[in-house]
Amino acid sequence: MNKSQLIEEINKLPDDIEFLSAKDDEGNGYRWISGISVDYILKSEEHDYEIEYLISEEDVRDDYTPEEVAGQLKKVAVIW
Repeated sequence: MNKSQLIEEINKLPDDIEFLSAKDDEGNGYRWISGISVDYILKSEEHDYEIEYLISEEDVRDDYTPEEVAGQLKKVAVIW
């Protein structure tokens, strides 16, 4: 889901609704959403069911060249 699709779905909801996030696809628990961050994932994992780890923007600046970022990483928004 991209930003435009998410906004379209959210705009259908009442303004005073609060959000929870499911812990997993089966609904084995829920938690309150506390924020959104921008991080990176490896492009090799972008189609996997689960992502193993996130790379922070700070780590990307410190550890990757612009060419490596373009070739290996994908920027994503993470809802916490």
